[in-house]
Amino acid sequence: MTAALALLGCFSAWQAWRHNPLYSPRSGLWLLAKIAAMLAVTAAVLTLTAILTAHRSVAVQLGALLVGIVICTLGLVFGISAATAPRVARLQTPLPPSAPVVRLHRRRVTRWVHVAVIYFAICALFALAPDPVGTMAQVLAGIGALLCAITLPAGYVTARRMDRAVTALELHPWLHWQYPTDARAVWCRAQVERLRLKPPTFILRRDWLRLLALCAALVIPGLVLTPGTGFGRLGWGFFCCLLLGLFIELAAAEERRAPARLARRLKAAPPEVWFGHDGMVCDGHFYVWIDSHVHLSSAQIDWRPPRSVCFVFTRRVTGAYGAPVTGTVTQNVLIPAAVGAEELAVLQQQLRSRCPNAEIRLA
Repeated sequence: MTAALALLGCFSAWQAWRHNPLYSPRSGLWLLAKIAAMLAVTAAVLTLTAILTAHRSVAVQLGALLVGIVICTLGLVFGISAATAPRVARLQTPLPPSAPVVRLHRRRVTRWVHVAVIYFAICALFALAPDPVGTMAQVLAGIGALLCAITLPAGYVTARRMDRAVTALELHPWLHWQYPTDARAVWCRAQVERLRLKPPTFILRRDWLRLLALCAALVIPGLVLTPGTGFGRLGWGFFCCLLLGLFIELAAAEERRAPARLARRLKAAPPEVWFGHDGMVCDGHFYVWIDSHVHLSSAQIDWRPPRSVCFVFTRRVTGAYGAPVTGTVTQNVLIPAAVGAEELAVLQQQLRSRCPNAEIRLA
């Protein structure tokens, strides 16, 4: 069963890569060869670690194995990231020695460091309690330490590379649009209002049949396959339905809070947009034109007042055990009043050169 799930996951990743504009049969085979070589090196390092510590104490063996797992996992993360980034999609990160690097992405990693500190403080408090609470807190702290040892360094290195790319883009942009305070305020209100008017994903009057089908899919297998008394199996199915309702309500609450979150994000973002070789920096986010998972699919004028450019990005990520999950990310960029057809033509020419498979209509 595990092998079947692993094969499905590999097939999903392969399908995601095949649908990327950067895919070619040669690049796909070369990528598989690189990943196979990295996995072979990882297996050799862990095997050698186990052999060298075979005659040591259990604590030394476990510690050496955990250190090896952390190092090999970080190596796989960075190695696969480098292998899956074709030359055309590699970010431009060289900077002058005196150039200050922005902290757009590293600031988010710092927030997770604060969350980790709070998590370990809570685990330390519960570890003082008698067993089994104390033992469980120690186990959770150990799992958290292992995850942090892998995710935080990988996240920081990736965030630093992205921040260097943003800094390089701002030093050598295609275009740089800045907005007056009043025009920016009108644009922010328009964005928030559009999001507020967007219909919700789930409406009970419209989607009650789908909800009923999901509940039946949870209750019927529980009644048929779950061991125990009929009352217990029915209770388990009812509990699953309650969890489903809770998840739906949480998602609906997130949708209701989305306009307020967008308003706060737009207020905190600088009133300017940068366009460059690697992507655009807009509203506190860095949108990359093309990489192994995301690529620009279209850019066209949105004539709704105030006039803007609508960028649509296609995002393909590997599904858990099936086909790739494809989604879109839309970002509208306000066109300043001082920008004429000449600048839009320049942007269109640069985008068509950088993303030849995208549909670009700006002039």
